[in-house]
Amino acid sequence: MSCYIRQCQIDDVEDIYQLNKEEMGYDYPIELTAKKIMALCQSSCDRIFVAEESGKVIGYVHANNYDTLYFGHMKI
Repeated sequence: MSCYIRQCQIDDVEDIYQLNKEEMGYDYPIELTAKKIMALCQSSCDRIFVAEESGKVIGYVHANNYDTLYFGHMKI
């Protein structure tokens, strides 16, 4: 099997919820996870990418703006 990387969509909420709960130990309600995904996907400061394999999200990364006084603008 191979996986591919794509931008997050609201349809990914169940898989992201499960990853957060099972892999990271965060039992944040799925309804609030959905609201966060919708808001962050519309944000100009945030990007969420998912790794998908066989139609299932197996991982994700969330990058957002990061500014400091000692370096240029970054995404972390």
